[in-house]
Amino acid sequence: QSLKDKRQIVKSIMDRLNNLGFAVCECGEKDNVKVAHIGFSTVGSESSGVNKKIDDAMRIFVGEFEVIKRDRELFTYEGNDSDDLSWMVGEGN
Repeated sequence: QSLKDKRQIVKSIMDRLNNLGFAVCECGEKDNVKVAHIGFSTVGSESSGVNKKIDDAMRIFVGEFEVIKRDRELFTYEGNDSDDLSWMVGEGN
């Protein structure tokens, strides 16, 4: 397998994840033909929906690839006041 073959496969995976609504990047080992590091993320209003979406995305890898390591982190924001988000959209102060 050549580096060109690997890049085609990685691009295909990244496109499939993109089509599912994920932000995706190849994060390392770009010049190693045998290994690919792919990071992807998403957002949602409920953690159960986000978890399901990530589980669905992980099925892309089942059977075709050996997943050596996977990490999953969920971050929550529980503010109820819209002013709490003003720094995120450039409003306020």
